[in-house]
Amino acid sequence: MKKAISLILAMILALGMLAGCGDQGSTQPSQGSDQPSQGSEAQQPEQQQPEFEKIFRYADTSSTQNCNPFNNNTSIVDYLQAKLYNYYGVENAATGTTKTVIRPELAAKEPYTKDGDDYTWYIELRQDLKWANGDPINADDFIYSWQEALNPNVKYSATSSLAENQIAIENALDYYKQEPGSNAVKWEDVGLKKIDDYTLMVKCTQRYTAENVMRHFQMRYTSLVYKPIYEQCFNADKTENTYATSADTIMSCGPFELSSWTVGAERVFKKNPNYVYADEIKLDGMHVRVVSDDATALELFKAGEIDYLSLGTSSYEVYAEDPRTISGPGTTVRGIEFNFTHPTKKYLDDVRFRQALYFATDRDTIAKMTNNIAAPYFLPTVYSMSSDGTMLRDMDYAKSYLPANNGFDKEKAKALFDEIYNEYGKIEVRLVYNEAVSALRLTSEYLQSSWEELFGKDRFSVQVIAMNNSEAVKQMRYAWQNEGGTDSWELCWGAWDLSAAVVSANRKFERYTSYNSNRFTAYHNDFIDEAYKQSITEEYRLDEDKLVKITLDMEKSLIENVDQLPVFQAQAFYIFSDRCVRPTKTRLNFVGFQFERFDLTHE
Repeated sequence: MKKAISLILAMILALGMLAGCGDQGSTQPSQGSDQPSQGSEAQQPEQQQPEFEKIFRYADTSSTQNCNPFNNNTSIVDYLQAKLYNYYGVENAATGTTKTVIRPELAAKEPYTKDGDDYTWYIELRQDLKWANGDPINADDFIYSWQEALNPNVKYSATSSLAENQIAIENALDYYKQEPGSNAVKWEDVGLKKIDDYTLMVKCTQRYTAENVMRHFQMRYTSLVYKPIYEQCFNADKTENTYATSADTIMSCGPFELSSWTVGAERVFKKNPNYVYADEIKLDGMHVRVVSDDATALELFKAGEIDYLSLGTSSYEVYAEDPRTISGPGTTVRGIEFNFTHPTKKYLDDVRFRQALYFATDRDTIAKMTNNIAAPYFLPTVYSMSSDGTMLRDMDYAKSYLPANNGFDKEKAKALFDEIYNEYGKIEVRLVYNEAVSALRLTSEYLQSSWEELFGKDRFSVQVIAMNNSEAVKQMRYAWQNEGGTDSWELCWGAWDLSAAVVSANRKFERYTSYNSNRFTAYHNDFIDEAYKQSITEEYRLDEDKLVKITLDMEKSLIENVDQLPVFQAQAFYIFSDRCVRPTKTRLNFVGFQFERFDLTHE
């Protein structure tokens, strides 16, 4: 191509010289009859800047092992798989405010009922939907995907929520929960049907609003899987599936597709031209480097090798005064989980011990040390369930049950611990934290020293252990998934960041019921078990005041029983390279910064 351009320019130059006109040193053709006067400098046309490939680069401490929407609850799924409905950030330029709205994505319009049947919803699909390879998408793809998501022979941990979350689908949970190989509940009895190639029917057990239905079908585990590849990924007895564990075992229908993927090292995305809103995607792709910790990400940002950095404790010190740094309260409350079923350390299941640690935790000091928000509570400050926008934490009742001094009470802590020590003798625990999060390391080390000092090292000892997050979660879940529990852990950091809970805070407690398939440990709070079931009934769902009250009652019970030990709410800080053009100024609930909708101004 370069040779061809050089040849053309040479020919133009030669013609100019033969004609005896124009600047002999110029390689530009004549501009027609409007020639510059003799002796004046010929004006050169403005050179067009060459196009560059717009690749947004960032680092991730999460080394995901798969991108299967049925067992991966990260934003990676959002990049690869579109959903029936999705959240988008909308900024009002006049007011400078931003809000998150839900709209159809693969659906053609909002769901609707008909013929006076308030329990049955119809969802029409767009008729121009395609997979990344060009294959058409229709109702069969959804029915196949949902049947596999609920497949009792595989039993994915997260997909019980496809059966019951924002809505409860007829017979879906019973189908999912039945024993492998059982045919007690047939798929034909489940309230998910195909009406025609572009119409789906969802039969519910209660009355809901269209908003409830849309919120349900924007969940990641309601996404599609590509049947030809998915079928090839089954093991011999069809009890396990390796779909989306490599770039060649997944098919995208979302904004991007995976062009390459080295697990534990990098993920390379390229734009999917067949995505239904491809014209809204300005990036050509994204390059994600998997790093072991925040410090590595910081060095990459300093070197200009990534465009985005979530500022941890150490990196915040570097960029605290940088005008590019932005902040805001996060949606995550970090807390410590207990191994209730430990075979020998029975004090872990003694409420007095858990309360002693709750009151022994100096959250104000931890918040200052880690640049976070002291949280003696479970529901973060960004949650709202009221139509008028009132935040839950601003309500009088929500304030009434929180202890003074953000829960730090040395005397109460020591009195409770004395009872425990007199009954069990010396207490020894191990505290596991995610090695990739520096704030958890700092907090764990601080708790180790402050707890031991308060209770006495001769009576209480804490061993702090760094661990990969995936392995830590695996160990926690082993405790309730296997009879007899496990002695592999005692205390472990955990947190649920559920997008649906931002406006439906009661949903947060689903993970703390004794029957949830995706819980961390063996919770057994009878009040939360029953209250959560009530909170998702029609009676409470359609009465805002009752729903708010029962949600706060669940939080009150969780705090009193210390089913989890809340410590701090993440205060998020971020910085972007100068070349980034964000679609909205702030990080939004549900959608974050919408990386997939960024633009880049230059290399």
